[in-house]
Amino acid sequence: MQFYQGAALKTFAEGALAGISRERILTRQLYRYLESPDDRRVCCLYGLQGTGKTVMMLQAIEHMNAFDRCLLVRCESGCSVMQIRKEIDACPESQFLFLAEATRAQNLIGAASVLADRYAAAGKKVVLTGTESLGFFLAGLDELYGSVQFLHTTYLSFQEQHMLLGTTLADYLRYGGTLSPKHVFHEAKTAGAYVDSAVVYNLVHSLEKWNQGRSSGVLAEMVRNGELPAAVRQVLRYLARQFLARACSAQGMDWAEQYSLPYAMDSDAAQRILYYLREMDVCGVLPACAGEPQYAFTQPGMQYQLACREVQAILTRMMREQAYSPAAQHQIRQALEQAVCSRIQKERLEFAAPAEEK
Repeated sequence: MQFYQGAALKTFAEGALAGISRERILTRQLYRYLESPDDRRVCCLYGLQGTGKTVMMLQAIEHMNAFDRCLLVRCESGCSVMQIRKEIDACPESQFLFLAEATRAQNLIGAASVLADRYAAAGKKVVLTGTESLGFFLAGLDELYGSVQFLHTTYLSFQEQHMLLGTTLADYLRYGGTLSPKHVFHEAKTAGAYVDSAVVYNLVHSLEKWNQGRSSGVLAEMVRNGELPAAVRQVLRYLARQFLARACSAQGMDWAEQYSLPYAMDSDAAQRILYYLREMDVCGVLPACAGEPQYAFTQPGMQYQLACREVQAILTRMMREQAYSPAAQHQIRQALEQAVCSRIQKERLEFAAPAEEK
């Protein structure tokens, strides 16, 4: 683990924030938590990778301008809550405790209550971030029940991303949803790596840690047998196929359905995975949809890339049944991808309100 306080913390924060002048709108809520003496809860910055959690934490440290009273702990894989506690206790003058990558601690889910009971209840401010965000949700059901405030960072509107990065609407619809300079949704390969890390293994690793001391219900056997990653990917494909069917239907392209794989998802395990994906802010239910619930991904870039993966699958199946010239294939791909973008733009308006209410 790494620890920063005083002058060392000031230098680290200034270096990490070099070139970053704007703040996420949500940062104001973090400031209010830090400045509220009566709020005795732990504050968790809760969201997928690349949505500004670490930057928000460092901006809050700079905003407080009390580096001698702040302690930043950067957790490493394999550390324990007890080790974190010993380091915090070695700095009793620290009033503001910031734990970055807290989900790397092996027993965070089962021992997180010490952060609330020993420090937050005593008037100290405790701010947590972590890559495996589902672990925070599970801790909130148990060890941190009733003593944690979640600030959800995953939803990023076009207006906010444009303000922060100058993103155009066309780019937002295809690649939006993160603040990472690496442009994770610009290419299928990097998008796939992001989905695996930020979603699949976020869920899998969190449930593996949860399963050490309790059962994860209908998913317990999948966790033990290593079958959960494939099951999560299958649910994500279901969501992408469901979205693509909506996009094609809206454009009068019902012919595409005959080449699309079915997206039925009626098993208890699949429904439980979907429940966790919603709690992780990966997706949400579109309002005012009759019949089967319709889901949209929170990040438009993820929606676009996963839908385009299904577009490629449709094209592959079409080519098996009938030969198309390269020009015809290009035209069909363009039509499908335009249908995807049009649908994403429409559903952003429907999806924004419930996402922002979190």
